Amino acid sequence: MILETKRLIIRPIKIEDKNEVFEYRSDRETNKYQGWIPTTLSDVETFIGKISKQINEPETWFQFIIMEKEKQKIIGDLGIHFFDNENKQAEIG
Repeated sequence: MILETKRLIIRPIKIEDKNEVFEYRSDRETNKYQGWIPTTLSDVETFIGKISKQINEPETWFQFIIMEKEKQKIIGDLGIHFFDNENKQAEIG
């Protein structure tokens, strides 16, 4: 699933995104309210490796990156946590 607006592209995260994700996610001041701040590139690889490969899997997170379309630069990410299929509940972070 890829969503596009005039300025942004939102698409599933890929292992090839690891350097750019590390670049903005490892900034402690900017991400002080985030639940995860990587200290190494290996932390990002592990994070991406643990994410569900399919959307809407119970008890998993599915991660998207947010990319500035014109510069083709990742500027953020968006996670969706699927609780279960029975109640169809999810949270966005």
